[in-house]
Amino acid sequence: MPDNPPPSSQGSDPDAPTNTGGGQPARSFTGRKRRHTTPASIKIADSVSKWVITVGGLSVIGALALILLFLASVVVPLFGSAELNPTTVAEIDADKAAPVAVRVDENVVSFWIIDEAGALSTFRTQEAELIETRRISDVPVTAVSVKRSNVAIGREDGTVLLGSVPFGVSFPAGVPDALEGLNPGDTAIFEGGVAELIPGNRIRVTTPNVTFGEPVAIGKAAGDPSPIKLLDYLVEDDEAAGGDEALVVLREDGRLFYEKVTQKRNLMTNKVTKSLSEFELPMDQAPTGVEPVGVFMQSRGRGVYLVYEDGQTLRFDTTDPENARVVEVADLLPETDRTITAARMLIGDVTLIVGDSAGGVSGWFATNYPEGTPDDEMNPDDLHMVQAHTFAELDAAVTAFSPSERDRQFLVGDALGNITLFYMTTSSLEGTTRLAAEGAIDLATLSPRADAALTITDTGALAAFDIANDYPGDHLAALFTPIHYEGYPGKDFQWQSGGGTDDAEPKVSFVPLIFGTLKATLYAMLFAVPIAILGAIYTSEFMDPRAKAVVKPTIEMMAGLPSVVLGFIGGLVLAPIFEDIIPGALLTFVCVPAGVFMFGWLWQLLPPDVVRPLPKWVPFIVMIGAVLVTFGAALLVAPLLETILYGGDIKAWLNRRTGTGFWGTTAGWIGLLTPLLLIGVVFVFNTFIRPRLNAYNTDDRKKIAGVDGIRLIVSLGVAILLATAIGGAFTSVGLDLRGDWSLGLIDWSPAGTYITRNSVIIGIMMGFAVIPIIYTISEDALSSVPNTLRSAALGAGATPWQTAIRVVLPVGISGIFSACMIGLGRAVGETMIVLMAYGNTPILDGNIFNGGRTMAANIAVEMPEAPQGETLYRYLFASALILFAMTFVINTIAEVVRNHFRKRALQL
Repeated sequence: MPDNPPPSSQGSDPDAPTNTGGGQPARSFTGRKRRHTTPASIKIADSVSKWVITVGGLSVIGALALILLFLASVVVPLFGSAELNPTTVAEIDADKAAPVAVRVDENVVSFWIIDEAGALSTFRTQEAELIETRRISDVPVTAVSVKRSNVAIGREDGTVLLGSVPFGVSFPAGVPDALEGLNPGDTAIFEGGVAELIPGNRIRVTTPNVTFGEPVAIGKAAGDPSPIKLLDYLVEDDEAAGGDEALVVLREDGRLFYEKVTQKRNLMTNKVTKSLSEFELPMDQAPTGVEPVGVFMQSRGRGVYLVYEDGQTLRFDTTDPENARVVEVADLLPETDRTITAARMLIGDVTLIVGDSAGGVSGWFATNYPEGTPDDEMNPDDLHMVQAHTFAELDAAVTAFSPSERDRQFLVGDALGNITLFYMTTSSLEGTTRLAAEGAIDLATLSPRADAALTITDTGALAAFDIANDYPGDHLAALFTPIHYEGYPGKDFQWQSGGGTDDAEPKVSFVPLIFGTLKATLYAMLFAVPIAILGAIYTSEFMDPRAKAVVKPTIEMMAGLPSVVLGFIGGLVLAPIFEDIIPGALLTFVCVPAGVFMFGWLWQLLPPDVVRPLPKWVPFIVMIGAVLVTFGAALLVAPLLETILYGGDIKAWLNRRTGTGFWGTTAGWIGLLTPLLLIGVVFVFNTFIRPRLNAYNTDDRKKIAGVDGIRLIVSLGVAILLATAIGGAFTSVGLDLRGDWSLGLIDWSPAGTYITRNSVIIGIMMGFAVIPIIYTISEDALSSVPNTLRSAALGAGATPWQTAIRVVLPVGISGIFSACMIGLGRAVGETMIVLMAYGNTPILDGNIFNGGRTMAANIAVEMPEAPQGETLYRYLFASALILFAMTFVINTIAEVVRNHFRKRALQL
């Protein structure tokens, strides 16, 4: 063997050019001489690119994390608990008469007390310093009712004083000499009121304005006067309530009077005088030997509650005071070993708060009976009292209540001196504290802003404290669990963030919004996914390339159409047209697919010599014509079907004004079940019968087409017969498409009252917004499938349709699924279309002809009315957080499923 050649001077460098002869080094394939080291510029560019890409990716992740943290930072404060911090503790002068009423001003710098002797004393809150005492009654006081600044005083001589004690606020020019040196936040007595230095070096003076009219006798027609035992004063300040003013009084002799107050103003002196129209209420059902605890009026004076200590409560209907009557005797204490020790009306004068001797607290109101209650079991006014809320028990007997003047909070004092703050709507305990002084809480009052309170014990100890509870009643469970709202027969999910007055009870359940979002998304996807995917399959596998070059860009351009335009078209154009042609519009969902199949069947009848020379765009044009023809045929046939099945008026049928009999109800089932059963019949035929007929195959196209035509006709007939039979069976057991299909608190009825802007409209219009996205991505996924797979399938004898469905579609399914998930995310977050064409009603109703409200639309609707940092503002950010979570979950599921399908596709 020859000796080994000497090692090359290039050593083992793999990048060294090869010496191919002539002693000249070989060039690289680029023709340029290879370099032994990478230039510094390339290294720098690689390093910079690496860091830019890394920083960019981390920035995207960081941005998403910051968005999530920001949303959480806005939402989390909603769920904090209240803090009650004592600020003033003092003693009331023991020589004074016992206090019977107390009220603190809005800025918590002063308060007034009315005592049994008829004196009204004003105090500076800091140090409880007495400012002034004035006598408003020369007769001992036996009962007092305070509603905001309105005061009614019942007296021992059987008369009542009506008046008001509002706190007036003034701002003197400059700082008076007497107030020089006052520090910000400090207060001082000034000109019969309390002065406070506020920001801007200004002085604010708070002074009570005391106004009372002449005493009014109660029970003039009853003969001798009797001391006033209990009373309640109702003044409706808003014009919407009619400016009602009324009084209900229980005297010591057990007689109950309803007084309608009429105001007259003297045009000369501008003096207002009040006169009473008196009506005595029947007391023949009143219990004997039991002490009454309180008498209360319902909103607008339409009812009266007379509560006794054993729990028995007479509910009077006073809508017509002249013919007032007892309509219910309710028992507010099912447990007989307890007694009612305190009661008050919540803001709005609808809900009655009751406290008992064992520390129990509950909320009651009169409401409608549940549906289906027999008439003979109802009260005369068709209402009954229900215990809507039960609260955590206190450690001792309840002795005092003070409801808030601006929301559903109320303060509770007990016999041990504990102060507890509750929220009515959510039945939640907000906070609690214990006074340092001994004795039971005798009187309590929340400030008008509910940010402070003042209490007085039966030993004369007075305490004022601050309340930090910016978002009362906002507990996470309350947003997703049913609540017994005021006036409702039972628990429910509702969204109604506010009302015209503070009396309105906020309803902030997210469930109707989530339901509306899912419902709109479901109908949009049901409309969009079949059209988009079938269109992608046709475009990718069957359409002429020249037609595809026009059709695909045109559909992709639809994605750029502003959603507000689609919403405008849906709400103002499509919805009214659809309402006029409901049967025809619904029939098109069946007729158009049937027309396409009919086109395919007729196309098989054409001779091959005629079909083969035709350009590929000809079938496409013919198919479009078939769609238009079947659409027109559906509109022509629909009135006949409407007359046969629905008595000529489908809206009246949906509203159950017609078609309530056996065949009328069955007609709805026929219309719903026929398309579904037709699909099932075709599936059964293709699965179980067609394989046996393949043994009798023939090459005669006309015979094949004839057999297919007969199969379609027979399948349709079988579907109609099955739909009639099944629909009749459903009707016979009481099932009606328009009936009550309530599942819990959600109405799942498939059909019902027709609303112009409904789920069908939103499904169509939002479907048009989603179709371009799903279509484009799906078509790209199918087009990217290697042609070698198509060629192999066709070479093995598969038809183009079999190749598309059994070969191409499984390989591209991961891309199609991704397209559907992206379209789903687009539908979930859609705003303007649902805002304009979905009815904007946050309800739990599965009726396809009813609307709803999505979370995105709710944010758009409510945000202009939500002050920054307030409760509604944070609720809307909570909605955004839920949408963020829904999108995250959808995308995560999409990625997991896509990877699963991708692995399966790689195995093909």
